Amino acid sequence: MSRFAVLIAIVAVFVCGCERLSPCNSKELLRISSPDNVLDAVIVETDCGATTSFTKTVYIVPKSKGVSSDNVIFKADRVSGLSLNWVKNKLLEIRYRKARVFSFTNFWQSKDVDNFGYVVDILEKPKQ
Repeated sequence: MSRFAVLIAIVAVFVCGCERLSPCNSKELLRISSPDNVLDAVIVETDCGATTSFTKTVYIVPKSKGVSSDNVIFKADRVSGLSLNWVKNKLLEIRYRKARVFSFTNFWQSKDVDNFGYVVDILEKPKQ
């Protein structure tokens, strides 16, 4: 194969999008709305194949919007018993029996919701 053909193949991969080459599959498991219907808390499970654990990621997003890496509030694998509960407006509780937590943040805000003025407190509570 000529160098030109190899170069064209590489460019085609990037133009088509690298995510198509990813062996990972994600699915939304749960979406619950805040009591005031401003936000959704979302659990997404990602499976990247037999050699890795399923990852569960929790997002907060504006009502009915899609998830993005900007909205991650909790990420873990080896998770069991994961649940979400809006205790009240602007207070979300994340509970689980077991998890290996990679990231967690105790608050969320966004330019898209009241220009960073709507702040959600987040509680992480392992179940006893």
